[in-house]
Amino acid sequence: MEGNVFMEQWNEYLEALASKAPTPGGGSAAAVYGAIGTALGEMVGNLTSGKKKFAIYEEDVQKILARLGGARMDFIRLEKADEQAFQPLSEVYRMKAETKEEKTEKEERMEECLKAAGSDGSHGAGGQRDGRYRVSGAPRKPACGE
Repeated sequence: MEGNVFMEQWNEYLEALASKAPTPGGGSAAAVYGAIGTALGEMVGNLTSGKKKFAIYEEDVQKILARLGGARMDFIRLEKADEQAFQPLSEVYRMKAETKEEKTEKEERMEECLKAAGSDGSHGAGGQRDGRYRVSGAPRKPACGE
């Protein structure tokens, strides 16, 4: 991959993120950074894999690498899904709500859009209800309110 092309595309994304535009937004950015985080985990796994001194962990490392690779792809998919889900909602935010009829219509459309935005089961960019991926056998700390 040519470095300059990537940096130009990355800068375009960051410019859009910094703008007043409704998308990309926080969910998209969270998904991008989730993909980056999992890629860094994969880097560590790949640096560990095949080393004699870590040979007893090789099977676990391979399982973790597979899980991280899948998580990275999920985050990439969720970045686009977040933008697509939020676009109709951003249009509802711009609707007039001066009369009772306009307020009712806006509220109804808002409810429809919010339901549709969460209907893919992703529960946000994290890809799981609590927004975390577990990639090892380590116990998960309970989320707030659990």
